[in-house]
Amino acid sequence: KLDIKGEFMLAVTWIQDTLIRPIDQRLPGSPFKTDLHSFPSIPTVLCLGNHSSGKSTLINQLFGVSAQETGVAPVDDGFTVLERHHKASEFEDGPTLLSCPDNRAFAELRQFGNIFTGHLRRKRLFAPDTAILPFGLQVVDSPGMLDTPASEDTSTRARGYNFIDVVRWWGKQADLIVFMFDPHKPGTSGETLSVLTQALPGLDHKLLIVLNKADQLDGSTDLARVYATLGWSLSKVIPRKDIPTIYAMHNKGFGADAPGTRLSQLPFKDFEKKREEVLEEILSVKARHWDNTITALDETLRQAAMVATMSGVVRWRVLLTRIFGILTLGILWIVVIAVLQDYCRVQQFSVGSIIIVDVVAAISCAGTVTLLRWYFKQHQQFLKGKLDDLFEETYATFFIHADGEDLRTRWTLVRPKVVNILRSVDSAAQLQSIAEWEVTRIDECLNQDIPYLRQLARVLRSREQKPERSALAPKRKTSGQMASGAPMSPSSGGAHVGPYGVSEPEAENLAIASPER
Repeated sequence: KLDIKGEFMLAVTWIQDTLIRPIDQRLPGSPFKTDLHSFPSIPTVLCLGNHSSGKSTLINQLFGVSAQETGVAPVDDGFTVLERHHKASEFEDGPTLLSCPDNRAFAELRQFGNIFTGHLRRKRLFAPDTAILPFGLQVVDSPGMLDTPASEDTSTRARGYNFIDVVRWWGKQADLIVFMFDPHKPGTSGETLSVLTQALPGLDHKLLIVLNKADQLDGSTDLARVYATLGWSLSKVIPRKDIPTIYAMHNKGFGADAPGTRLSQLPFKDFEKKREEVLEEILSVKARHWDNTITALDETLRQAAMVATMSGVVRWRVLLTRIFGILTLGILWIVVIAVLQDYCRVQQFSVGSIIIVDVVAAISCAGTVTLLRWYFKQHQQFLKGKLDDLFEETYATFFIHADGEDLRTRWTLVRPKVVNILRSVDSAAQLQSIAEWEVTRIDECLNQDIPYLRQLARVLRSREQKPERSALAPKRKTSGQMASGAPMSPSSGGAHVGPYGVSEPEAENLAIASPER
């Protein structure tokens, strides 16, 4: 009987260590280091919103106990990880949580500094049998967002850590992001605006927009006004003609405010229906966890291929310009020096005059070299400013019969990484080369191994809903052969330790079996 979960984690780790890490380690700053998955991991729901938007009340409803303090004023200044526990409640501080064996990715939070870890905690709570939150699912409650205009500098000064980067990290780790709005403050300003535009791009498939406390409105007219205001505000930060679905609901249950007297004037049953839909989305996270892992892996592979391709294009253009400039200058000065020496010999210059001519020639040569270096630097700056044109030129064949909207959307996410890579070196020629076959192997993985992982995820998803059953992994290739037909690395019992320190998954199931071609 195949261990489906073990095979899944082994395959994801193998793909990351074979395809992504070798590229990531050769790029300055390792741009994909925080995008890699670490196992084990727990399915996660991230709750975002302004203070008094109902985040803590929703969490209390899930647990059936007073898990988080609620109030109109801000009552929490940090990130709290909450999880249902079989035994008595346990509480852990931030530094302890960084070494959590159940979530290896938490160790990455150390990068945000001691002030952040001082505002990080975990609560493992014993909940009654009536609690609707299942075991093995964690909810992250975030501090209420500030209404003041936010930037990286102001956010860091106000909180002591980069709030936008922290939310971005949690957003990548989460399987569902519940973004809650208060009907009394439906606009997007300050940190809310920064989070939507800087922290959550590319995570739309996880995002759930909730207009909470809809029962506190005066009537249908007030509801329509607030709904339209929120939709208009979102349209300013989400570059799409169609705004995402907005779930208008109210909190009900443990810790919720008593219903108001205006309910007869509002579609109360619709609010209840939307609340149930939100709860269903939260409770389905465990089943979606594996699919979200594959989706994130798929996107990371595609981004890594694009970064490698675009940085390679700039590198080669800078390198060719440098080689051409140096060769041209070298040949020019060889000719000039030969002509000067011949002229001095014909004119029978004195030794002193020849020395003066040589010194002038050397100074001129040094000046020309300095000018050439300046030109190389300006040329790279020119290429950085023309990255969008280089992208269109490099991927022109993909735009012949289609608009390539997926590539252009991905480029908006990848472009800052390429800019940071080029900014980190004096010359793009200093970047390490990434062979074309490495990018080609990513395409093979996307076409063959990702569908295989989807099949494994389908089995794991069904096990979250049904009793465990056996399943056999599909065999797409002849044992002992790679997708290209090349012999695979030798294995013992179907698995062996690969060159990057991880065990190789079922050999006949993965197209990418060895980093060597």
